[in-house]
Amino acid sequence: MAFMERPIPTLSTKSGHRCVRLTNWDAEELAGMVKPGVVVRFVN
Repeated sequence: MAFMERPIPTLSTKSGHRCVRLTNWDAEELAGMVKPGVVVRFVN
């Protein structure tokens, strides 16, 4: 899975397989909360 940070004007609702698009500030906050290898579960 990849987390892709984007400035808000170019943030879109579409994403590829295993990609999560975040604003730059949300990506920075998330990076401070998790470490590489952590298990992430997505619930629809």
